[in-house]
Amino acid sequence: MKKTIKVLAPALVAIAPFVQQASSAPSAQAQSISSLQAEASNIASQIAQLNNEVAVYAEKYDYAQSQLQQINGDISQVKGQIISEQARVKAIKQQLSQEAIDSYMNMGGASTVMTVLQGTETQATLSQSFLSTVSMNQQDLVTSYQQATAQLALEQAKLASEQSQAQVELNQVQSAAQQAQSATTQDQSLLASIKGQIATLVQQQLQAQQAAKEKAAQAALAQQQAQTPPQNSTPAATQPNYSASSTSGSISQAMQIAVNAALSMQGKPYVWGGASPSTGFDCSGLVMWAYAQAGISLPHNAAMQYEATQRISYSQLQPGDLIFFGMLPYHVAIYIGGGMEVVADDPQWPIHVVPISFDGTPSAFGQVTG
Repeated sequence: MKKTIKVLAPALVAIAPFVQQASSAPSAQAQSISSLQAEASNIASQIAQLNNEVAVYAEKYDYAQSQLQQINGDISQVKGQIISEQARVKAIKQQLSQEAIDSYMNMGGASTVMTVLQGTETQATLSQSFLSTVSMNQQDLVTSYQQATAQLALEQAKLASEQSQAQVELNQVQSAAQQAQSATTQDQSLLASIKGQIATLVQQQLQAQQAAKEKAAQAALAQQQAQTPPQNSTPAATQPNYSASSTSGSISQAMQIAVNAALSMQGKPYVWGGASPSTGFDCSGLVMWAYAQAGISLPHNAAMQYEATQRISYSQLQPGDLIFFGMLPYHVAIYIGGGMEVVADDPQWPIHVVPISFDGTPSAFGQVTG
C-alpha cells in the first residue's frame, strides 16, 4: 500500500455495492453506514487538499532553504573580502600615521591627519586647510581609507538584512507546512476511526445475513426430514460444511491453499515491507507469502504481481484471485468470496477481512496461473 505523504482520497470509495447485497440488515444500520460514508468522503477531500498544501509548502521550503544557503555562501565569500579590506584599511592607517609623523617633523601639519585616524571610520573628515598642505599621496591615502571603511559597512549591513529576511521566510514556510501536516494527521486519525466504525457495521450486517441464511437452511432441512419417513438403510443427514476449504468447487488447490494461508494470518500486524508471520506483512507481502505456501512464487510488489497474473473480470472472480487498486497498482488484496477480501492495508489495523470496496474502487482483477 502506498505510504508517504499519503493522499487517501482514492482509497476511500464507498462500500454501497456490498451494503445493497446485505439487504436483510436493519435499515437504521444501513443509514448509519451511509452517514459515515458521507462523512468519510468529506474528510478524504479535506485530506487531499491538505496534502496538496503540504506538497506546495515543501517545494517553497526547499526553495527558501536554497536561497538561504546561497546567501550564507555569499556571506562567507564577503567575509573573506572583508578580511582583505580590513587588512588594507590597517595598512592605510599605518601609512597615514607615518605621513602624519613626517608632516609634523617637516611642517607641523600632523594634527588634522591624526584627527582623521582617531575619529570614527565613517565620520572622519578632512579640513580644507589640511588638504591644501598635504601631498597628493596623502590625499589619495585618506580617500582610500574612507572608501574602504564605508564599503565594509555597506556590505555588512546588506548581507545582514538579506540573511535575516531569508531566515524569516524559511521559518514562515516551515511553520505553515507543519500546521498543514498536523491538520492532515488529525484528519487521518478521524478518518481511520470512521472506517473502523464502517467495518464494524458491515461485519454486523454480514453476521446477521449469514445467521438468517443458516437459520433458513436449518428450517428447510428440518422440514425435509419431517416429511421423509426414516429408513434404516439411509445414513443420517449431515450439516453442510462452510469451512474455507470448500469455498468453491471450481477453485484450484493452489488458490485454496493461498486463501487459507492468508486467512490464518488475521490479526498479524501491518508492517511496511513485511512478508513474514514473525514480523508482519504489507499488502503485496501477504499475497507473496500466501501463494508461496502453495508452491507459487510471486514478486513482492503490487504492480509486479499485476504483471504476473492473468486479467479477469469482476464476474469471473474466484477465491484466491487478486484485487488491484490504482492505474499503476499500488495496493493488492486476496479475494475470499462473498464480496470479501483478506488484506494488509494500514499500519493502524492488523490483517483483516473487509468488503472488496473498503480500500477503494478496484482497478483490475488478476488470477494466479502458477
